[in-house]
Amino acid sequence: MLLAILLAGFAAVAEAPVRVVRLELQPVEGAAPSGVLRLTSAVDPDDSRDVRAGAETSLPAGSRWIVSGSIEGWWLQPEMLVVEPGDAPLVVTRKVWPTGRLEGTIELADAKLSPPETLTVTIEQLPIRTAHPLPRGASVVCPVDRDRRWRCDLPAAPALDLAFRAAAFVPLYRWDVAVAPGSVRKAGALRLRRGSSVSGWAQVEEKGKLANAKASLVRVVAEGADPLLRERMRRPVVTAAVAMNGFFQLAGLEPGTYSVVVEQPGFAPATLTPVEVFAS
Repeated sequence: MLLAILLAGFAAVAEAPVRVVRLELQPVEGAAPSGVLRLTSAVDPDDSRDVRAGAETSLPAGSRWIVSGSIEGWWLQPEMLVVEPGDAPLVVTRKVWPTGRLEGTIELADAKLSPPETLTVTIEQLPIRTAHPLPRGASVVCPVDRDRRWRCDLPAAPALDLAFRAAAFVPLYRWDVAVAPGSVRKAGALRLRRGSSVSGWAQVEEKGKLANAKASLVRVVAEGADPLLRERMRRPVVTAAVAMNGFFQLAGLEPGTYSVVVEQPGFAPATLTPVEVFAS
């Protein structure tokens, strides 16, 4: 009986199975860069670890991680990594793009307002423009200094459609922006003005749980509009995470007619239209 108790106790503290994972970088051009990647648990954001590209690390089987990185001269889109159970090493390849710098200044329509501390640049790209299309809706967070100057290291491409967003301000757009590898391009001044917001609640049918859901606002565009214009105008104006309790808020909006789209992996998108936004 004593032996059985000891064995049961030993089994209770046995470690969960792990799998060896090797992270490799695949440049869209040129030689593979070296650098450190960050793995952040998709369940616990406080659980993170740094791994050098090409090196191996051991991760719990069945765990999920966000792979990101800050590599000088290169851009990497943060992506989900699911560690499937297995005995052989799991080799994970992530594409990286060479970067160029875009910089400019911030102007405020209302001098009483404080400038934002960061600027989020969402990158769009028409697939016909390049042999190495970027992930749709990728974004870069750019610092704004005390002199209202901002700078962004963006993936190089011959033509990018860019959306500039700051919390509580109306988004601004620049189309067909060329960014060359290793270059610095002046974008001039971005004039920001306050906007309205849309908030609401989302829920999953049949008592399902919300997880990694996001809400987006897209413009309502006439059916007869030019196809290229429709493609550009129907991109999300703003996107926000949906809280676990279902609440979401989409801020910095200009007046207009929109559709609210809520998406969650594994479910069909839910759309509410039309949604009228009025001046704040």
